[in-house]
Amino acid sequence: MPLFKVKSSGNINAFNNFFSELGGFDFIDITDYTRKYLYFPEMDAVTLNFQMAGFESHLAIPNLGILFYILNAHIMLAPFVLLLHLLGKKFPKVKPVSNKAHRYLFWGGSIRFFTEGYLDFCTLALMNV
Repeated sequence: MPLFKVKSSGNINAFNNFFSELGGFDFIDITDYTRKYLYFPEMDAVTLNFQMAGFESHLAIPNLGILFYILNAHIMLAPFVLLLHLLGKKFPKVKPVSNKAHRYLFWGGSIRFFTEGYLDFCTLALMNV
């Protein structure tokens, strides 16, 4: 809603900001960590509305925040699940852990992650097109 030019009172804006923070993945502030270890040139936001919505530049990684690191964790988890699967064939006691990691990566966790983050991914993709 902050991307549209809608005039509303301050208490409605505060209410919307509270629920957008609550519904987003920004439970850990990692902007300092991202700026410390990755270089991004300074640039202005696309418009003032985008800046008020939290999109400070048209670059995807700084705007994604924690979603970028969760996406990387899911990508790095795939070889680990394959290794657990191979170990589960050799050692039967590893099989429950392998099944649980497989269910998380390919059913529960990834679906939940992309369901929650699809709007941010789509907005950033359209900004960069």
